[in-house]
This record gives sequence, structure tokens and C-alpha cells, in this order.
Amino acid sequence: TFIDVDHLKKSFPGRKFEFKQTEENLHPPFKVTFTENQDDDEVAENGNKENGEAEAKKNKVEERELIVQSYIPPNPGPYPKDKPKVNAVPFTPVQVDAIKFGMNSGLTMVVGPPGTGKTDVAVQIISNLYHNFPER
Repeated sequence: TFIDVDHLKKSFPGRKFEFKQTEENLHPPFKVTFTENQDDDEVAENGNKENGEAEAKKNKVEERELIVQSYIPPNPGPYPKDKPKVNAVPFTPVQVDAIKFGMNSGLTMVVGPPGTGKTDVAVQIISNLYHNFPER
């Protein structure tokens, strides 16, 4: 989903990162591990409540680290046509959140005016699901 390390950092503003390799040795695709649990996701999603506790929990979620490492996919074969396609679309932080929520169980609706990347987000969700769970 992420083009390079800079795109990864811009996609999660305010978050801290723990890199398993040095940044120079990191290359896409990346494996990103989120350290928050489901309750934190719901608070972050519904963080616009006027409840001070919800805002404090949302800030707590933003302070958690994301664990980032390079992912080396299995070798698909010797031919150039076998090489998997890589993402060329630089998703915005809001689009990254939509992809993240789309990877979780439940219904995710992606809405917006024309030209905002709804189709790109849907294609990325389907691609992620297909490549992460090929047996389903």
C-alpha cells in the first residue's frame, strides 16, 4: 500500500514508528503492525464526541508505535510476468484509514465526491485481502 518510507510516515501523522531495519534498508512492500486493540479503533473512529475521556483515549491511540518491517514475498516464478505488481498510488491518511478499516471484519462504506479515490481504495482493500488470504 505504501510507495516508500516517506509515504508511510505521511500516512500516519502524529504516530511513532519502530523500524525493524534501518530506514535505508527498508523497501516496499512493508509489513505494518498496529499495536492498538479493537476498543482503541472504535474510540479513534468515534473520536469526535464531546466526551473528554474519548478524546484522551484517541490521543493515546495516536501515541502508540507502528512496527514497520520490509516484507519479502515468496518467489512467484522466473518469468517477468510472474512478478507481482506494486502500488503506484500515494494514498492520503484518510484513505489509509479506510483501507485499514476495510481489512477488518464488518461493513466498511467508502463514500465521497467524484475524484477522491474511492475506487483506488476499494481495489487496494480487495488486493490486500486476496494476497493476505489466498485460500479464502
